[in-house]
Amino acid sequence: MPRVPLLPALLVGSLLANAAFLAVVLRNHSATGSGTFFTSTSSRAGTPRSSSTFDSPAIPAAPVAPELATALGKTLNTRDPARLRDLLRAAGVEPDLVTLLVTAAVWSSYEARFKELQPATPGDDSAWWKDPLHAPRTPAEQRALNERRQSLQRERQTELAALLGETDPANEFANNPVLRKRYGALPVEKAVSLRRIEKDYQDLLGELRQSTNGFELPADREAIRMLGVERERDISALLTSEERAAHALRDSPTANTLRWRMTQFNASESEYRQIFAAQKTFDDQFSENRDPFSGAGDPPPRDKDYWDRRRAAEQALNDQIRTVVGDERYVSAQLKQDQDYTTALAATNRLGLASDTPDRLYALRTPTVADSQKIAANPALSAADKKAALKKLAATTRAQVERTLGKEAADVYFKRGAMQWISQLERGTPLTLNAEGRIESGPRIK
Repeated sequence: MPRVPLLPALLVGSLLANAAFLAVVLRNHSATGSGTFFTSTSSRAGTPRSSSTFDSPAIPAAPVAPELATALGKTLNTRDPARLRDLLRAAGVEPDLVTLLVTAAVWSSYEARFKELQPATPGDDSAWWKDPLHAPRTPAEQRALNERRQSLQRERQTELAALLGETDPANEFANNPVLRKRYGALPVEKAVSLRRIEKDYQDLLGELRQSTNGFELPADREAIRMLGVERERDISALLTSEERAAHALRDSPTANTLRWRMTQFNASESEYRQIFAAQKTFDDQFSENRDPFSGAGDPPPRDKDYWDRRRAAEQALNDQIRTVVGDERYVSAQLKQDQDYTTALAATNRLGLASDTPDRLYALRTPTVADSQKIAANPALSAADKKAALKKLAATTRAQVERTLGKEAADVYFKRGAMQWISQLERGTPLTLNAEGRIESGPRIK
């Protein structure tokens, strides 16, 4: 049974219940041939009426007859979810709406009990400038609290199942686009089982993390690692290697890493599959996103060549991606991620400048980098002369930005972090431009 958030469920439930029981009463009323329930607003034209931004001018509000209000109130105030279910079904209310309203009604009977399990908050708001202070719990106390909360949740789910029947997982997947997107590569029955495995182990991991109180000992890390081993064993027993590979394309650290970039490239599924393979190879060697079930503590020590190897592998990865999507889309996506360009674009839109302004500002980097390298390589200049020349180059570049944007806008442009590489020139350091168009510090002048 899906969980329903407390406040939204009750609010929605209240609003929809009005409409649902209105249908019940109207149906019964029309069957008995009783008189009119609504009074025309034209008969009360002289009566002042409050206005609201939510009022519809095409459908003026009509006062509800007292007997309808009484019937509706009695029904809404029922504390019997089974009767509520039966009335809704008798009125022909759609099953999804029946589920929502009955779930909200059942929750109302559990709300106070769940609140008792929450940390106590001071009722006095005199110290409004502070966060409520909660007494720390021991690991044993936290485990006991978790068990009570889970027991209460199971009790609520059992009651809902008795009222509405067990939820058909296949229908849940069919009606939930988020689940279909995540698990769509798998048969429904395996998707249901995998989702259950993931949730069970995530709950267990959460309990282990809570029990450490943020201070993990080697034994805690080993317990987490063993939990990950068991999780891996269960998933491997459920899915074939082909199914795991297909699922990883939709739900894995690599897939999550790539999703935003694929949007920027407007990549096709075929392109995504090619890029995924290259990214997965890189991630397996260098990813910083450690498996939460690994139980790892501090990052492993890295040899002196680690960052050189990583940079080389990253360059090879980007070259592969560029080959797949082509130069035009690759460069366009790079611009969308470059702060120099995006900030210039924002300034252009705000000030109504010429549309080529971002391109002209972005183009400053190439000659500036080239000039800095010429200065650094000039054998006729001393180290002090080179540093002075680089500072002058930085001032010239800043002046070009000011002429393009205006003094006030240029100040904002720089304060928002654009062209931070100018500060390297000001410190007397030359620049280089890598294959991705990113500016890096060149060899230090000695």
